[in-house]
Amino acid sequence: MPNQANLNIKVLDAAGFGSRLLLAIQQSGINQSEFARRLGVSPGFTSEVVRGLKKPGADYLYGIKNLLGISIDWLLTGDGTMYGANKLDIELFRTIRLQIALARDAVIENEPKAKLLIGMLRNDSARLSENKNSASAYLEKLSTQDIDLDLAIVLYTTYFQSGSKYEDRRNLLEAAIAYFETNKTTNKYESLKGNTKAKINIQANVGDNQINIMNNF
Repeated sequence: MPNQANLNIKVLDAAGFGSRLLLAIQQSGINQSEFARRLGVSPGFTSEVVRGLKKPGADYLYGIKNLLGISIDWLLTGDGTMYGANKLDIELFRTIRLQIALARDAVIENEPKAKLLIGMLRNDSARLSENKNSASAYLEKLSTQDIDLDLAIVLYTTYFQSGSKYEDRRNLLEAAIAYFETNKTTNKYESLKGNTKAKINIQANVGDNQINIMNNF
């Protein structure tokens, strides 16, 4: 597993992805409109993906894999060949995207339900089982975001199997949490000012007397 606090996130080359997708569509012998129809999406969305204006979701990628039979790793990164042996583990990829959404909600949005769920995932499996229905209801409403797709790809491609599915999933979640903790925006003014008010002593001469003026801000 890579150093979780220092993940080097490589931005997905959307234009490169689009050009590879266009090549794959052309190789299949169908046009973009027919491709979109078979995939169950609009031709406009497919056009925007090809032009690098939209990023695909997990279901879209899974549909491409089934329809064209190409390597998703090649499509995402350009590594390997179009029809390589590597296959996308769609269940794992969806899990990673959900974990990232949970981590974002807890760290960036400061959502109490997300923090509580993460605490139970870390330390209290019995309590998690007792609250399965409420946890499932929260997760159903939790939405993944396209801006986190690059992070999902990095976690997926650097995924290391320890032999324990539980430990692997927990490590992936901790990596997502560490990423957001490291990159969350801080109040720079408050960081400089600190927790106490800054005090400035100003000396002023009034006639023959010198007085001290203390200014708090």
